[in-house]
Amino acid sequence: MGFFSYAYISRYKSVEDRVTATREIYSTTSQERVLLTWEPGSRPPGLHPYAGGHLLSSEPLERLPGYPRESCLASADDYPGAFLVEEGFRPKTDDSPVLFFVALPAGFVPAPKERPFEHPADPFVDIRDNHLVLCYAVSGPAVIRFWIRELEDDDSLERYDLNRIMTRPTRRVPKLEAELNFGIAKLRISS
Repeated sequence: MGFFSYAYISRYKSVEDRVTATREIYSTTSQERVLLTWEPGSRPPGLHPYAGGHLLSSEPLERLPGYPRESCLASADDYPGAFLVEEGFRPKTDDSPVLFFVALPAGFVPAPKERPFEHPADPFVDIRDNHLVLCYAVSGPAVIRFWIRELEDDDSLERYDLNRIMTRPTRRVPKLEAELNFGIAKLRISS
């Protein structure tokens, strides 16, 4: 929940072996920022719904000209079954607050081990109707790029730690330690 000048909404759907994306960008009708909320729960009446009711605004928003836009994503040749999510927006001013609302296809998760993996801030992550939803609150222009993949048959979204799902795994470098103990040499590799 916060006050924003723009709402960038991107919703993905999986259709057979491809993924489609629908993008909409909304702005406030005045120079004032509006309250946008995306957390689950009950809300008072009078809020304006967007993104299928998952994003609510305190004031009506105006869709920018040229939207909605639809596109089709193809799977990568070297990473079958994975699709590259690419979102970006530059508001009129570099300090305008923008909310990116990205709803992944049902049953898809990010693949943070793959490159590129760019996102402007740690997102708020939630599960809505078997869709992973990522909300980024940024100020000014931003680019979001990461791979997604379909869950395995025996996998489910509930088993993922939503606080760490957009964290790139770090690789520990093993340390080489040497210890000399009364003339007996010990060699130990640890991480």
